[in-house]
Parts: sequence; C-alpha cells; structure tokens
Amino acid sequence: MFDNSVPSDLIELAKVVSSYGVRGSLKVYPYSDNKETLLSVFDWWLSFCNCQAKQCQCNPIYKHYEITSSKNYNNFVIVNILGINTREESDKLRNSRIYVSRSLFPKPQEDEYYWVDLIGCKLYGISNCDSIFLGTVTDIFENGAHPILRVLNTNEDKHKEILIPFVKFYIDRIDLLNHEIFTSWSLEY
Repeated sequence: MFDNSVPSDLIELAKVVSSYGVRGSLKVYPYSDNKETLLSVFDWWLSFCNCQAKQCQCNPIYKHYEITSSKNYNNFVIVNILGINTREESDKLRNSRIYVSRSLFPKPQEDEYYWVDLIGCKLYGISNCDSIFLGTVTDIFENGAHPILRVLNTNEDKHKEILIPFVKFYIDRIDLLNHEIFTSWSLEY
C-alpha cells in the first residue's frame, strides 16, 4: 500500500505540456536534457496551481501518480499513468508540474552530479596559491557548450555574481557531504 504523505525531498523535473493520443498518454517537457530520472522512476508527484514561472511561488496541491510506462520522444517524454485512460482525463493534467523524490533518483556515475545537489555548495577558488572562498552556488545553467555555475560572492559586503564553467579544467574536487566545491578558478579571471 502506498503512503500518500508528500515526501519532503521533492525535486521539480518537468511539466506536462499536453495530451498525447487518445488513450490518456501525456507529453512531458523535461527541464534537463538528461531524462534518465523521468524514464526510470515510476512514482511521480504532480502539482496543480496556475503559476507560469518554472519555480512556482503559490501553495500547490500535490497528488501522487504511478507511471506505467515512459519513453523518450525527441525533446519530450511520453508517459502513461495508472488510471488515466482517456484524452479527457489526461487533458486535466495539462500544465501540472512533475516532481520526483530525490531519494528515488538513480545513483550517478563517478564524476557525475545532479545539479540540485550542487546548488547551495560553498565554492572555493585560488588566489596566490591559497584556497579562498568565492561564494555559494545559486544556480546552474547550460550555455550551449557546457554547464555554468552561478556563484554569489558576498565577500566584503558586496554581492557579486561569478559565472564559472562547470568543466574538469576548473573543477578540482567536489565534496557533497560537506557541500563544498574546490576549483582552480581565480578572482583574476
């Protein structure tokens, strides 16, 4: 039997954009190019509110759904949900946001990280061969070539944003246990 209490570690991964076909399938837009979690986890939570922003600010209502099948379809994922069998039923889920419990994510390979785990990490760089605190990772985004870490530097009562390429050349070590990232990034860049 399923525990219907909402997990405290839900991560927003995608949005339902439309129905797909006449048998209740859904067309889902993932926020990441890596769709592995959406394709491998079958316990989803959908939130319902009228927010238009990716990061919803209202108090959404979450409802659990069991995914019976999912497949990759171009930039989308097509899913079937237990109990949703008609286009009319699936239309009611349009624009809902899809969440998955972080505890259900597949284990990443060595040197692979979920972005959600990097946000909030303290980031250190170098200055005169010494390690210095540069700021806290507040966001990660793609620039086409590679991911970029958005770091908020609050040193010296200044709020300065630093953008650091998330590539092996600059990233020396990531310590998720202590929420720290060590880089060869210099303030002179």
